[in-house]
Amino acid sequence: MWKLIWENEIRAMLELMYATGVRVAELTKLNLGHIDFKNRLIRVSGKRRKERIVPFGEPALDALRVYLDVREGFLTPRRYQNENRRRCFSIIRERA
Repeated sequence: MWKLIWENEIRAMLELMYATGVRVAELTKLNLGHIDFKNRLIRVSGKRRKERIVPFGEPALDALRVYLDVREGFLTPRRYQNENRRRCFSIIRERA
């Protein structure tokens, strides 16, 4: 079951990065409060504490929903801000 959660988390992360163009540092700071699922928008804190609103499409929304559905019953909510940048870069290199 952990592998399924892990794969869905990676897919959601990569879909969000591709759909929005957010930097790895910005992605690792995201939590669920930054995501507007209804309007498909993400509030991103960038460099120098600048904030911007970024839209994302259906594939990223689907990946997020699948990940959250799978994760919900087995883990306490996990925030991307707890993930380190090095792990994100290694996943991107591995999947590229």
